[in-house]
Amino acid sequence: MIGTFRGVCALLWLLSLGECRIPEFQVSCVMSEACVLPCSFTPAPDVLIRWYRQEVLILSFLPAEGQQGDHANVSLFRDQVAHGNASLLLQHSSPAARGRYTCRVNSSADDGAMVTVRVEAPISAVSISLRSEEQVMCETKGVYPAPSIQWATAPPSPPSLLRSSTRVIPAPGGRYDLDSTLTHRPTHATYICSIKAKYSPQLWTATLTEGADIVVKTDESVLVPCVAPKGFTLQNFTLSWTFSRSRSDDPGDDPSVLLTYDSRTRRPSMPWEGGVELDPEQVLLGNGSLRLLRPDSVENTGRYTCSFSAPHTTHLIHTWVNITATHTAAMTGHKESELWIVAVVVAVLALLVIAILLCKRRASRSKRKDVTIEDPETQPMQTVRPVGESTVESSHLTENVKDTYT
Repeated sequence: MIGTFRGVCALLWLLSLGECRIPEFQVSCVMSEACVLPCSFTPAPDVLIRWYRQEVLILSFLPAEGQQGDHANVSLFRDQVAHGNASLLLQHSSPAARGRYTCRVNSSADDGAMVTVRVEAPISAVSISLRSEEQVMCETKGVYPAPSIQWATAPPSPPSLLRSSTRVIPAPGGRYDLDSTLTHRPTHATYICSIKAKYSPQLWTATLTEGADIVVKTDESVLVPCVAPKGFTLQNFTLSWTFSRSRSDDPGDDPSVLLTYDSRTRRPSMPWEGGVELDPEQVLLGNGSLRLLRPDSVENTGRYTCSFSAPHTTHLIHTWVNITATHTAAMTGHKESELWIVAVVVAVLALLVIAILLCKRRASRSKRKDVTIEDPETQPMQTVRPVGESTVESSHLTENVKDTYT
């Protein structure tokens, strides 16, 4: 009885050793992309290859019969089977493809593999923005599974001052959008957002610094500072400058691009050429400060943002530049406005005088016309008498008057 028990134990121990000799792999598949699950065996003229997922057969292959199974998104590399390659091609990876896969080849007990499949949509970008005077937001989009996020400041702030609110929002294709907002932020600090993927060792960081306000006259040039933070990798990076009229990042606002610089080509692209200036040699040393060349309008007042971007890291610096008119320009503008007012008043008075003269002229012409066309029948009647008759009547009257007084 004891001997039988020892024999069974020995057999189980040998079987466990055999299972341990099958290689195990962990494979991370990228969402919506093809993925290869490795499996190799000792080449033989006639082999049976079987793949299981969670102990359910999903594919079997015999050289004489071909592939069997109802899973259209998995297949073998048939031209490689004769060379001992039984790897499984998984098409269009999705969260449903996660799990444990087992490869079995009947040529020997040592052939096969066990593969743990993880599916992820890796982090491709992280952005940080100033949403209001009290809120800073950090976000990433289209990731799977949801990563973790942490906030910090430089210099360090007590955890009680770093109160944040994080949202995980479902996105198309089983992915997630993640955003985290500092609802109460300490002032005069650099804000550091770190996002770490769940499976891979990916760590992305985004930092934001608010520079001191700058006040300058319209007839003066000004240097807007921008220096890369300590530890920033000055290889394969880009520098960009943008301009906005708002102090905070409005989702509907589209900042103007002033210039971009690529360290690989060492050539700046300057949409505002002639209005700004950059020293390419200093940029390679981490100094991306921008010079505004004699801004001549208050239209240039606003927020200037420089961004150093490298793989897995982004650093932003916001600087508000207030451009005010010089005294001479202000006086000139005031005098010009006064002259415009005087000119308008004179023009209005001239129009009134002309209108009055025209009215009088029309009234005079109308009066003359009325006199000319007056009806003769309305004129007073004049009696015309013959000369002789007039004399007789006159003498007659004279005599009557004489008789009366007599």
